[in-house]
Amino acid sequence: MSQHVYVIGWPDYPLVKIGLSGDVDERFRQIRTMSPVPLQVLWKTPGGQRLETALHRYFRSVREHGEWFRLPDPVNAVKEALQDPALHAPLPDHRVRTGWRQPSRISGDAVHVHEDLLARLDSGEFPAGSLLPRTAEIANQYGVSVIVAVKALKHLEVQGKVVWPHRGPVTVLRPEPGAKTAG
Repeated sequence: MSQHVYVIGWPDYPLVKIGLSGDVDERFRQIRTMSPVPLQVLWKTPGGQRLETALHRYFRSVREHGEWFRLPDPVNAVKEALQDPALHAPLPDHRVRTGWRQPSRISGDAVHVHEDLLARLDSGEFPAGSLLPRTAEIANQYGVSVIVAVKALKHLEVQGKVVWPHRGPVTVLRPEPGAKTAG
């Protein structure tokens, strides 16, 4: 079965879900039963995980929670995003650059959180010796569960980017000599 990327929302409210499903109609029925407002499938197109992830990254500044985004004109916003070359640029693969291989147990939002934090570390936003925000704050910032945030942080620790003693703060480590940095 082919997959589709969809936008589900309430036409009179700017909060929409950008998701992926092999059966959009069934997924819509599932979401509709949990919603206090009348929802509609506002837009859908054939596409896979790569397109969904690209849209999530593109709209991350207006992410409310998980896969829910605040887009006042969601259909036009998504159509414009699809025309933006930045959406279709190759996604950075930090695993190749760092030699880290993604274990099969990390997926979805944990990958997104990990890659975004890694990019922020590489950009110098969090300099060596600084403390990262608490796990709960990271989870809130990315709209994910604390468990997802922990998985992302643990992978940063495995890569040698941070140190995280038991029940202690997450501390940014110095880059290894000769390590490539973003920029």
